[in-house]
Amino acid sequence: MFTDLTNKKFGMLTVVKLVGTTKSRRIWRCKCDCGKFKDIREDSLKKYTRSCGCQIGKKYINNKTHGCSKTRLYRIWAGIKTRCNNSNDTSYKYYGKRGIKMCKEWELSFELFRDWALKNGYTDVLSIDRINVNGNYQPDNCRWATAKEQRENQRQYSITLKSKTHTLLEWEKITGIKYATLLWRYKQEWDAKKILTNFNYRESTQFKNKT
Repeated sequence: MFTDLTNKKFGMLTVVKLVGTTKSRRIWRCKCDCGKFKDIREDSLKKYTRSCGCQIGKKYINNKTHGCSKTRLYRIWAGIKTRCNNSNDTSYKYYGKRGIKMCKEWELSFELFRDWALKNGYTDVLSIDRINVNGNYQPDNCRWATAKEQRENQRQYSITLKSKTHTLLEWEKITGIKYATLLWRYKQEWDAKKILTNFNYRESTQFKNKT
């Protein structure tokens, strides 16, 4: 029975079209995620072929046996993929919905991500941090940072109230509201006045002095 495999996904391969048969076996043209095309027999495609043979493909296949699925680093990698790609994830609106992506090399291969991490100072007490908070997860925009360094990087988050614009860290000093509370409210997409609830900006001499 003929089954149309067009547009079906096998590992890194997306079936484009049927291109012929050989010894009663169908040949399908496939596009690899690396961008290359390759003609593959249907039986091979269904059983074991998962890439065009590129280096990224070899890493992708090896991911199944890397033995790191229970490690903290693997959970970090999986978490990035989820919040960038899964619209059902609670954090998606802060990442994928905003256009933030994980570079293709990392997305397809945990091992490539792991190799980069270990060469760039990863330890179990550090977290991944995007240097440009509006940029993607990719080698030239990521680092391993302490909680303090991440807070410093988040200075780019700012709120404007009554024509006064400050970063969240500055608002923390002005209002006395904890940074973590301000950040949570900010990420809930509250308006500026609601974010700064419990702060009477009209009566506060601190606000007048610091703004």
